[in-house]
Amino acid sequence: MISINVDTTYDREVTGEDEHTLECHDERLKVLINRSYVPYHCGIRSVALHPEPEDDHGKLVGMLHKTILPPSANH
Repeated sequence: MISINVDTTYDREVTGEDEHTLECHDERLKVLINRSYVPYHCGIRSVALHPEPEDDHGKLVGMLHKTILPPSANH
């Protein structure tokens, strides 16, 4: 197993640095995903950059949710 922790440091007081850093983040994440290093946890902004799942994991989780949890928990 390979674990990588990436941190981006920048000066928020420099005009345009926020946008530049977000662009850099998106570019690096796309490169990592294309090389099969998909993060197990990320911020809400990064969800759109993840590839579509190629399996029925979501369907399985939904079925388990309906089967295991009481009816009051199924929304």
